[in-house]
Amino acid sequence: MFSRPSRIEIDLDKLERNIEAIRSHIPESTKIIAIVKSNAYSMGDVEIVRHLIEIGVYNFAVAAMSEGIRIRREFKNVEILVLGYTPEYLYESSIRNNLTFTVYSYDTAKKINEVSKKIGMTTNIHIKIDTGMNRLGFKPTDASLAEIENISKLPNTNITGIFSHFADAEENLEFTKNQFSKFIDFTERLEAKGIELGMKHINNTGGVFSYPEYSLDAVRPGIAIYGTHDGNIEEALNFGLEFIASIKSEVAHVKTIQKGEGVSYGLVFKAEKPTKVATIPIGYSDGLLRAMSGKIEVLIKGKRCRQIGVICMDQLMVDVTGIECEVGDEVVLVGEQGSEKIWLNEYSEAAEECNTPFLTHLSPRLCRVYTKDGNIIKSTDEILN
Repeated sequence: MFSRPSRIEIDLDKLERNIEAIRSHIPESTKIIAIVKSNAYSMGDVEIVRHLIEIGVYNFAVAAMSEGIRIRREFKNVEILVLGYTPEYLYESSIRNNLTFTVYSYDTAKKINEVSKKIGMTTNIHIKIDTGMNRLGFKPTDASLAEIENISKLPNTNITGIFSHFADAEENLEFTKNQFSKFIDFTERLEAKGIELGMKHINNTGGVFSYPEYSLDAVRPGIAIYGTHDGNIEEALNFGLEFIASIKSEVAHVKTIQKGEGVSYGLVFKAEKPTKVATIPIGYSDGLLRAMSGKIEVLIKGKRCRQIGVICMDQLMVDVTGIECEVGDEVVLVGEQGSEKIWLNEYSEAAEECNTPFLTHLSPRLCRVYTKDGNIIKSTDEILN
């Protein structure tokens, strides 16, 4: 039982198999830096990290200091790389929590060094190189070479890695090759000056499966860990990935409306004949955008049922004409029921998104329920826990 029936069920066995699939595409010596930003793509970062540690993953990356500290409070002996910008006023907290900074300017490194020295610590940093994404990073220029050489001489910072990011690994072969060449050429120039760079990493999910030869010392899979892909569904299946989550709810009410009656706000949907309608307690505040209205289906009694009317903040309605259902019956929005399955990409396409942004829209109020060997082992239900 849960304090709210709408939930995300997360299969940790599938998570483990996805890590095995990733490992099968990279050299044995290559480490996995698991991307767990945005609450592990809405899967719940603490529990995902806990299970990844159990299966031998000890390096993690987040977007922001707050995400890193939440993980650090639970796990003391793992590496946590903050990929994004950290404001100066958060440096001391980040350093004390043993977070690894991403550095892309000498001024930033100098300030980190000063704070580290003040509190008697040494801070690990990874150098970010911009090879074409034009987001964060040093351009691979002579000026950058000099800046990084100066960074390497700072006494209270320690360069433990250097990385770049592919802009279009799935589609643009030539551009990706060019990015990789720029990265390798620049790291070789740095090493020629005697600068120790630590682990080199550039492959993201797209790179892991398309360019395993670019794996280097570590890879940074994100969406692949959770068993899907921002390309088409066939690609994910070909890679041996299994989506780890199901989105579920239950029937809250069933009624029959007559021809001409409307459903939901604006009465956009009007019944063309007597129609049996089920109300489901999940809505746009849970991450099912209003833009998806009328474009999605759910599974009830193993059959696809069309969502009708505008999706409400906390509820949506579906056409269950011809289906014997009642209050309390299971509803599967994404996942399997009987012999039927609704794929994640059906929902992300209805939202006019790819899978990653759709997942990150899923609300924290959806309880996360973790299963292993078919049994519930943990939930985030704060009321009933």
